Amino acid sequence: MPQNIDLFLEQTSQSILDCIDAVVDHVQNNLVSSRQAGAQTFATVNTFTQGGQVQNLQNINSEQMIAMHALLRQPIIAQVQYRDEKNELGIVYITRTQPPFIRNFKISSRNSVWGRLATLEPGDDEIIITPNGDRNLLVDAKVTVFPERVGEKWDAKDTQFYSSKFGNITIRSLRELVVDTNELNEIELDSAWSDEEGDGNVIRGILRPVITHLGLRDQPILDKKQDEIFRLPINSRCFLSGPPGTGKTTTLIRRLGQKTDPIAISESPEEHNLVKRVDFESKRSHASNWIMFSPTELLRQYVKEAFAREGQVASDDHIRTWDEFRNEIARDYLGLLKKSNGGGPFIVRPSNTHLLSENNDCIRWYDDFEQYLTNATVARLTKDAEGLRYSEDQELKLLAQQLENRINPLRKGISAKAIFAFRELEERINELVFIRRKEIDRIFTRFQNRLSYTDKEFPDKLRTEISRINRELTQSGSDGSANLSLDGDEELEEFTSENVSLSLAVKQLRNAIRMLATYKATNRNLSKSSRNGRIVAWLGKDRLPSKDDLLSLNTVVSEQRRLQNFIAIEKSLHRMIMREYRAFRNTRAEESIWYNKIPEKPSDLDKQELDLLVLMSLRFAGRLIDGYRSEPSMDLPGSGTLGAVMELYRAQILVDEATDFSLLQLACMYELSHPSMRSFFLC
Repeated sequence: MPQNIDLFLEQTSQSILDCIDAVVDHVQNNLVSSRQAGAQTFATVNTFTQGGQVQNLQNINSEQMIAMHALLRQPIIAQVQYRDEKNELGIVYITRTQPPFIRNFKISSRNSVWGRLATLEPGDDEIIITPNGDRNLLVDAKVTVFPERVGEKWDAKDTQFYSSKFGNITIRSLRELVVDTNELNEIELDSAWSDEEGDGNVIRGILRPVITHLGLRDQPILDKKQDEIFRLPINSRCFLSGPPGTGKTTTLIRRLGQKTDPIAISESPEEHNLVKRVDFESKRSHASNWIMFSPTELLRQYVKEAFAREGQVASDDHIRTWDEFRNEIARDYLGLLKKSNGGGPFIVRPSNTHLLSENNDCIRWYDDFEQYLTNATVARLTKDAEGLRYSEDQELKLLAQQLENRINPLRKGISAKAIFAFRELEERINELVFIRRKEIDRIFTRFQNRLSYTDKEFPDKLRTEISRINRELTQSGSDGSANLSLDGDEELEEFTSENVSLSLAVKQLRNAIRMLATYKATNRNLSKSSRNGRIVAWLGKDRLPSKDDLLSLNTVVSEQRRLQNFIAIEKSLHRMIMREYRAFRNTRAEESIWYNKIPEKPSDLDKQELDLLVLMSLRFAGRLIDGYRSEPSMDLPGSGTLGAVMELYRAQILVDEATDFSLLQLACMYELSHPSMRSFFLC
């Protein structure tokens, strides 16, 4: 380092301007020569070599093109002067994005291990881990650079010099300083100095940028503490807290840039292997395998602007408001919300007032519903096992005892291990179900043949009538599920569709007769307003099966249903969430706990309730998926609710202004982070 401050400023300023010109010339030549230039013309040099990493780069893709254009806007952001173990001086230039290789200049991205130096203060030392070994470096000086094109030349305005020897200095214009030192005499040089912020080109101290517009502050270089957070392992969880303007959101965005940078990731073998594993499982490119949540549309736009400044790709699919995203996944992935052609059982009503105003203990609310759901699941399975135990079939009695032994662990909580224990009996249960399904088909075939024999137009009349019933139920805001009994893989959406095919009409006819048989066996009547009640009323007594046939049907159907409940426990869990929530809400409303009344329509939901159901669905699915992952002999689910949840997983989840979200919402966001990585950052 020069002994004279003027010489130090002159040489440093000239080298910075030379580097800026070299970067711009190289990138411009690259863009002009070929937009598909190979790795040999645009190589990353985190280790200052043209070795291994450079050879691994393929054709310049869209992200690299974006990086090059970012370099044209801001060629470098810092220069660091350091001394190594041998006390030899070195200089490295830091860029926002991956830099090109340029002879005679050491240039590295701030995402790399060398970028760490730009966050240190003069006098700090740091061990840099490189492929060529560890380097123990001492920072002598650093310069924060704000390049700006002025006419045909590049300049840097309000450049900040930090030096252990000469102190802190701001240079209004590097180009002006270089010209001054070449053309002015010593007396004129002295007059260029000023202690006043408004006068002179060389100013003692650091000038702070003036806020000129609303939005996130541009902060090219993080401070040391922010940088430590920025470089935490990719599978970290962290909450950044601090007053406005302290760089929390910038740190999040910068961290995402570093953790999606393939070169920076490759510097850590552990992170590299983890990313490869998650990419393979999610079938999604790591660079796009993330979501950031923002509480409002306005803040979302500010964040998008900040991403653009960083030269990072951030589409509308990546930066989302929670309300928009939650409704989308509840409708299209989890089947909780109604769609135009059917869908789930619920509708979000923004003006609902059935929740207690003081219902702000969402953790206890969630725990209460989970315990209710667990108890209901155990009670349902226990009832099914008891029903099989009282059967006249000896094989069913033996099976019932084996099932009851597997139900007991569920009382402690619904876990993948407890659910998977039923798989040992699945093959035999399937055989017993098949026998009963054939018997049910025989009974229904005889019933349908009798109807069509007496009235050949009956099938068309049936389809017309069920279309009418579905249309009326849709218009009334009801799904008609009061007496709904789904069989096997039938989905609620099928039963609420207004566009009814003949095969669907037959399904709904059979479902109505099954429910009628069940109600007759227990001396109950179907609800006249339900779908099944309306179908039965339309049929009339003359077209219904005989009492003996209904009793026989009920026996076989009951055995089949009880057996099926032990085959598809994984699927039925998600349906139980939807079914039992209504019962839970009614029960607690009568006790004035969590709710002050029962909603006018069973399908009505408040946004908070939807958050609750989304969280429950994601957590239960996550437990089962983790169970699959822990069993080497089991393939991960690729369809159904579990497959849909796996499709929602992202390698990295980031949350801006986290305190604007509820605990339920934050918990939902956490559950969206890939279980193998759990990268979750909030500010």
